[in-house]
Amino acid sequence: MSELKDFYVKEMGYDYGRIENSLWYLSELSVRGAVEIDNYILGRNHNFEHVQELTSILEKYPLKDSDTALTAPHFPYLPVTRAVQKDSDKKIKYFSELALEIKLLRSELEDVPTNSKKLEEFRSLLCDFSREFSNERHRYGYQDRRLGLVA
Repeated sequence: MSELKDFYVKEMGYDYGRIENSLWYLSELSVRGAVEIDNYILGRNHNFEHVQELTSILEKYPLKDSDTALTAPHFPYLPVTRAVQKDSDKKIKYFSELALEIKLLRSELEDVPTNSKKLEEFRSLLCDFSREFSNERHRYGYQDRRLGLVA
């Protein structure tokens, strides 16, 4: 269990099943994963519990090639799309393209830290994820009524 998950589940009393796909939790989880990678690059850390948790969440909410807006699992895919397209020539227009990108992302995140050449890219991508999840939450005045939290 990651430090972040411990805090929200054990200390704050939240139900993990309700927060694992919330924008604010994913934003914080992503930035902590980026910090883990940065600390690894600096030689301070060899623990990737937040990166692993994010990977497991992405595995829990798979997007299939055949999914549509009506059949996709309840997960904020729009911020993921924006983060993947940022500083890239990729243009994701269909769920099948996004499903492929998420599968690729999951497999690459599972390789952290073995793929040392891509660590800086992963760190940057996780920062973009955090920013996009946070922006999505504030852009639409997102209210998480399930937890009684307001943006």
